[in-house]
Amino acid sequence: MASEPNSNCKIKLIILDAKFLKDADTWGKQDPFIQFTYDGRSMKTTVKDDAGKAAEWNEEFLLEDIAKELAAGGKLRLEALDEDTMSNDWLGATL
Repeated sequence: MASEPNSNCKIKLIILDAKFLKDADTWGKQDPFIQFTYDGRSMKTTVKDDAGKAAEWNEEFLLEDIAKELAAGGKLRLEALDEDTMSNDWLGATL
């Protein structure tokens, strides 16, 4: 029988790397980053300049109070974007 998480439950999210099927930039290499929203706050990795179709981050995020997020119906959606001067290009997402 699984127990419900309590207010002390935390998750350590580690974003290691990503591989992309294509490069969103016509000239040069894309500058990818991963972003997500948790507990109403936007969070993102550092931008990997000129990483192209493969980027490595190995960045940790501590997500606290998991019970509250689950009770609110929260879902974690990770989005990959290419940072550009005018607007960021969407590369992909997962749930």
